[in-house]
Amino acid sequence: MRVSQRTLCSIAGLMFAHSAWAADMAVKAPPPAPVPIFSWTGFYAGVNAGGAWGDNAVTYTPLYTGAPPPGLQAFAAASGSPNFHPSGFTGGGQAGYNWQWSQWVVGIEADINYARLASSLNSGILNFPGTAPFFFQTSTTTNWMATVRPRVGYSFNHVLFYATGGLAVADLNFAQSVTFLTGGANAITAGSASSTRAGWTVGGGVEYAFAPHWSAKVEYFHSDFGNLGFAPAFQNNPFISSTSNARFRTDVARVGVNYNFGWGGPVVAKY
Repeated sequence: MRVSQRTLCSIAGLMFAHSAWAADMAVKAPPPAPVPIFSWTGFYAGVNAGGAWGDNAVTYTPLYTGAPPPGLQAFAAASGSPNFHPSGFTGGGQAGYNWQWSQWVVGIEADINYARLASSLNSGILNFPGTAPFFFQTSTTTNWMATVRPRVGYSFNHVLFYATGGLAVADLNFAQSVTFLTGGANAITAGSASSTRAGWTVGGGVEYAFAPHWSAKVEYFHSDFGNLGFAPAFQNNPFISSTSNARFRTDVARVGVNYNFGWGGPVVAKY
């Protein structure tokens, strides 16, 4: 079959027009790149250091079998009831695990820290009408602290704000003596108590993931370990006894660095 020259020209024109129309068609844009989302999920361990300060209120209460000298009980109680505010360095380590859902992060953390907080008082000789001169010697010491705490936080990608609270344990020491200078055999009451005491702690902080596997944090805690005390009788004076108690409360502000074993990098969001 013979095709005329006019027909060939028509076909060529149609093909050229289709090619031009196809070239003018808008090309569909590629899908957006996946957005990397950081995840706090995983096990971590690290170290911390900072400052600690205490509020250790001592309460001395003299007790008498007979009638005490006028006003002596109030004077002795005031002189033997100092309020100590020790401060010092704290440092140690922590470990924990986080789970993240959306932007919420929950976890559990345990730490143990050296914290040497010591205070002492020698009242000097006190004089009161109607009784022999006397003096107090009192000391409180905190040697170390440890906590086990759940954490609840809200993350903004690499930044995590969190609140925390739970069990606190500390090694505590308390000692007190009062001596009456009688000119002969002095009347002395002395005692001490040492205990690994459990209490509670509450606090919060902010943590920043500054590199793959690494994060830094700043945090604060308030802890209360309750009372530690004893009730000795006076030597050489069976008519006088006393009770001595110290309440231990501690505040800690510290910085820390964690190595996060579960972080291989950001998690990529899926579409």
